Amino acid sequence: LFLSAVPLAIVGWRLININRLGLQDVILELHTNQALSIAESIETYMKNLKEKVKFILSSQGYSATINWSLSQRILKSMIASSSEFFTISAVSNDGRELTKVYHPSLEGRVKLEDHSNDKTFIRAKESGTFTVSNLYYENSIPKLNLIYPFTQDIFLYIEASLKELLEKVKNTNIGSTGFAYIVNKDGNIIMHPDVSKALNFISVADRPIVKEVLSRRLVGSKEYTIEEGKTVVGAYAPVAALNWGVIIQQDKDEAYLSARMMRQNALILLIAVVLIASVIGYLMAQNLTGPILKLTNTARNIAAGNFEVDKLSGWLKKIKIKDELTELSHTFIIMTHQLKKYTDMQADKINAILFSIADGIIMADYSGRVILSNRKAKELLGIDISEKLEDKNIRDIIKRGEISVSLKEVIETKETIVKEIDLSHDNNLKFLRTDTSLVSHSESGRELGTVTVIRDITFEKEIEGLKEDFIHSITHDLRSPMTAIRGFLEFLLDGSAGEINEQQKEFLEIIDNSSGKLLGMINDILDVAKLDSGTMPVEIVAMDIFDTAKFVADSLMSQAKKDKINLQVVKESELKELHADKNLIHRVLTNLVSNALKFTPENGEIKILLLDTGDKIQITVSDTGRGMPEEYLDKIFDKFQQVTGSEGRSKGTGLGLTITKQIVELHKGKIWVESELNRGSKFIFWIPRGLQVKETKRLGD
Repeated sequence: LFLSAVPLAIVGWRLININRLGLQDVILELHTNQALSIAESIETYMKNLKEKVKFILSSQGYSATINWSLSQRILKSMIASSSEFFTISAVSNDGRELTKVYHPSLEGRVKLEDHSNDKTFIRAKESGTFTVSNLYYENSIPKLNLIYPFTQDIFLYIEASLKELLEKVKNTNIGSTGFAYIVNKDGNIIMHPDVSKALNFISVADRPIVKEVLSRRLVGSKEYTIEEGKTVVGAYAPVAALNWGVIIQQDKDEAYLSARMMRQNALILLIAVVLIASVIGYLMAQNLTGPILKLTNTARNIAAGNFEVDKLSGWLKKIKIKDELTELSHTFIIMTHQLKKYTDMQADKINAILFSIADGIIMADYSGRVILSNRKAKELLGIDISEKLEDKNIRDIIKRGEISVSLKEVIETKETIVKEIDLSHDNNLKFLRTDTSLVSHSESGRELGTVTVIRDITFEKEIEGLKEDFIHSITHDLRSPMTAIRGFLEFLLDGSAGEINEQQKEFLEIIDNSSGKLLGMINDILDVAKLDSGTMPVEIVAMDIFDTAKFVADSLMSQAKKDKINLQVVKESELKELHADKNLIHRVLTNLVSNALKFTPENGEIKILLLDTGDKIQITVSDTGRGMPEEYLDKIFDKFQQVTGSEGRSKGTGLGLTITKQIVELHKGKIWVESELNRGSKFIFWIPRGLQVKETKRLGD
């Protein structure tokens, strides 16, 4: 079918299109020739008028005085011999007619007129050259006024008829819907088979074809849609002498009727040939390739895991195999036996490997159907070991939704998703960690599904909890004596306990500064503990984020000036009121700006950029410091993390950014960092709108 029908269809369709386009070109060329014929008739008409007037002018010669008797005889003979002339007048410089000859049919209706207010006469008088008036209608007859300089003070004023041209336009018929019409330089119809449109000078200036003929001054054709919503084809030709345009118009359906009928007939013939070829191809396939197709279906069953060899042998015996396929059938049965043995052996190996792995394994396809699992996964998830998970959906097996959610996220993001699941109940702690990632074929790279590794991290959680409890306990116990130490230092420094010398004062100030840093570290650790446990007090109020940012910048301005750093606050948009904990947001900005001051060299720049996106407020703290390596971007917000080898002027506990992140997330926001070595850093966070005013519970709950 492909070898016979497809080439035939391609060649046939191309020939149909070529013939259709050729026929359409012929039709458009016919329209173009008709438009050009009418345009040339108008040009010829104007040329003849000029020739006749030249004859009148030449009869006068170069005499300064007019031979009126001779001129009148010539004008009367011209009127008698030229049906297009209605009247010919000699007009003085002030616009008065001195003499007039006219067509005999106008006897008794003609008198001398005053043309001093005639716009065409005024233009001719000012230019001193041949001038043509706009076309106008008188008793449904189209007319033009032509004015020629006769002598220095006399003008020849001719009233000419375009009746013959109108008849030619009316008689130009193309089929039942095709006709011609003429537009003036303003795009108004001046001649049309429907005389009412010409008498009312209907405007068609918006039609594409009218725009082209009046602007391009070329001969051409076009397909377009008119005001009634009907698609038409047409051609156009300009009349350069009068700035007119001749247009031929015909309905597209009628113009291309023969081309459409030719295409339909050819298409029917082409479909008939394709159908015949299809029937022949089907019969050939049944007779020649039927046995091969049956073997192929059997191979699909084997690929699906159906290794019932005896049943397959029965299927093959029913096939009416040709002599040349006998060997293939025997080989096929042998191959099936070997495949079953190999598959059973591989399954045993996989089961042995999965049984020996200490972590739980669940492999599923993209729909969530379990393909493979091991005993450890059932134990960790509290599923009966005897229950078979294969071919069941992971959402039906696991009541907690974290694993199925991870599967969905892996499919969408193509990245490994790690989640922690808390299965604790009563006083029994149980924590699991799941790592879900894509499974790909090792050689082809084809994606096979997802695999979830489940690990019991209860012991790790208990150790981590003991460690944090220990740190919190130690820091809490250190806070009271450290506060007392700082209190007594204050008494010593202000001389309340007796006079001290300069060296003693210097040592005490060093002790005071160091104890202050130590107390700050203790407070940071306690704040992290409060944020972790959800006991950090939060009070949501309406606040002006710009004022808060400006206050932070002003409070750190002295340090910035000391280090010759340009610190500024910039509004990137108008900022609406934000609902948040003012003190905590102040602390976030202070941490970020202080951090930027540590790592920005002299003559550097720090900007606090504020942007209102409608549903949230976004704040960016950017600096021109050293930046940080890419490997630190993901862990810079972890506890006690600092960039190795950084050139900042001071180091802290490594908890400032951790507290900053937890405060932002406490407000249901998000924070991240963008940085490159030697290109500075940008810490960006946003706080959403809609947080409830005076809400004091933990926002993350």
